[in-house]
Amino acid sequence: MRFSVIIPVHNSAAHLSDCVASILDQTFADWEMLLVDDGSTDRSVEVCADLARRDLRIRFFSLPHQGVASARNHGLREARGQFVTFLDSDDTFSLAALKKADEALSQTGCDLAIFSMTHCHYRGSGCVRKTHALSDRNYVNGHELVYHWIENRDLLIYSNGNKFYRRSLLNQAHIRFDAGVNFGEDRLFNYATLRRCGAIVTRSDVSYEYHLRQEDSLSSRFRDDVVADAINLHEAKRRLIEDLGLNPAQIRPVLEEDLSTEIHLAVNHLRSHWSTLDRTSRHRLVRCLVQVEYPDYLRDIRPPTLNGRLLFHALRRRWAWAVYIFLQASARV
Repeated sequence: MRFSVIIPVHNSAAHLSDCVASILDQTFADWEMLLVDDGSTDRSVEVCADLARRDLRIRFFSLPHQGVASARNHGLREARGQFVTFLDSDDTFSLAALKKADEALSQTGCDLAIFSMTHCHYRGSGCVRKTHALSDRNYVNGHELVYHWIENRDLLIYSNGNKFYRRSLLNQAHIRFDAGVNFGEDRLFNYATLRRCGAIVTRSDVSYEYHLRQEDSLSSRFRDDVVADAINLHEAKRRLIEDLGLNPAQIRPVLEEDLSTEIHLAVNHLRSHWSTLDRTSRHRLVRCLVQVEYPDYLRDIRPPTLNGRLLFHALRRRWAWAVYIFLQASARV
């Protein structure tokens, strides 16, 4: 069997049929689908069971709720395909995704194929589509790709959905999702893969459509560990690119940019939920922001806006009161 498509499912009955249909309609037929329900409380289990009865290529597993990482890991244990890929239960594959993947993998014999993807942002009754396109390139290994990533900053290495992984590599290297991580587990999985894999290809063809709906976007769900998540993800990226043994002068601007991005994402998350937090939670989260052990290059980050510069000055000085005032004044009501 060529492909195993692993679909973690959690309370997604409303969109699951469209997701599965995007696989059933593929122009390439040598695949299996693994629907792994993660303790859904809506009709997802019923929908999954019905789909599995209709097509022998679909296998269904029902688990207690443990999170998306555990669901994906279960799918990896049960997979039989030469290559595995992942599809979130409210997203879709493009019509020729598997055919294009088979062609790229057959032509190159690579361990990992990465395709372009389209983001579909739903706003009101409309949808805004934006395609993130890659170039057609071949890489000798993960280190060469990361080197190119450092130069270009956009190679779509975070998502799992637009990638096809050689299953034997994942098994031999014991690469699995960290079930203890609630955010960013996909990029940590990819970092581990890039450390171990051989040849990689990137392709301009779009394989994956990511559907971002307002009701289930990350901004609508508060993450209590948002500060720790930001620092942990930055440290994971730092360890990956330092493995290349590049000159520190090459790495430093990339690390500064990434740390700045992660801090801004964490602060924006807090701003968007500030009005829903009680006073105790607000003070606790501000303390997390100012007390965390930042890398020494925090001092060299100079955001382009005045507000950004004021925020980073307060973080460098560890002024909790100033960060609190900043969040209070800029919070989204």
